[in-house]
Amino acid sequence: MQVSDDIEVVIYNTNSEMRILDNGVLHVIYSDGIVLEIEDIKELQVQFDLLDPKPRKVLQHLGRYSTMSSDCRKFAAEHSPDLDGVAYVIHGLAQRLFIRFYVKMWKRDKPTKVFETVPEALDWLDEL
Repeated sequence: MQVSDDIEVVIYNTNSEMRILDNGVLHVIYSDGIVLEIEDIKELQVQFDLLDPKPRKVLQHLGRYSTMSSDCRKFAAEHSPDLDGVAYVIHGLAQRLFIRFYVKMWKRDKPTKVFETVPEALDWLDEL
């Protein structure tokens, strides 16, 4: 899928939507109140593989009260594409603790950081 600079493409998945921002960052927004499963990650990967050119930086924005199953966390860490950096935007203490634990447990070869707001996350990604 070729992405044009003047057209915003939004890809809707079962529990998420994804778009390429003006700065080339892939922004994935997960629905509120869900538990992500392996099927959700596979669905995202299929869509990511169709993007041309491939984004090198990803902003993952978890919905309120959303989380990932244990199997999903493991699968996502083991099947992550080669990226320059991943920023997570979370809501609240429970998600913050969950994501920080996930990031530390599943060491990635790419820079990964957790933020409370989208602008903070985008500023960090722009610096990479």
